[in-house]
Amino acid sequence: MSSCLRFKFGGLLVVILGWCLLVVYLVILLDLMPRLSLLKHPLSEESLPSARTPPPRETLMREGRGTQATALFTPSEVVEDRGLEAVQVVMAGDTAGLGGLVAAVNSVLMHTKRPVKFYLATTDDERQHLKLWIKSTKLHRMVYKLRTLPRTRPKDRSLHFVKTQLSELFPELEGPVVYLDWDVIVRGNLAMLI
Repeated sequence: MSSCLRFKFGGLLVVILGWCLLVVYLVILLDLMPRLSLLKHPLSEESLPSARTPPPRETLMREGRGTQATALFTPSEVVEDRGLEAVQVVMAGDTAGLGGLVAAVNSVLMHTKRPVKFYLATTDDERQHLKLWIKSTKLHRMVYKLRTLPRTRPKDRSLHFVKTQLSELFPELEGPVVYLDWDVIVRGNLAMLI
């Protein structure tokens, strides 16, 4: 009987240890923990080329259908001065997909070899949460515009309608655009799609 208890206790310890290691890995990946030289990610900001660091951002205000939206954006002429056309990536996420959206953005930034402009859409309830998440991680250096999804969304509450209403949500979009769902992880260079 005591060997059975030891086996159950040992199995529980393995599960707890596994979850702890997963949490530590995610915290380090999202840069929420102070930098430890032993646990430094190989693609940390020190090892990234300086061309990937976007120039300073400016805040733009836009009136839109009765609501005021704040957008952070780098002027396109600054990106064009580097001789590289930015990849325009559109993504949308709500309460269920906010964590996945942040992970997808991080994977795009890690693997895309050209500057990236993100056009993000989220619900009014999650807007502040997403801005806080971006500001508190290394994602604060990315170039992005954040728009609030209209309250009159379809009844099924899915985000599929965003794909068909890109011109209404982001009228400034021109040229090729990559739309990504919030539940993807990019493992290659998105610039090759354009």
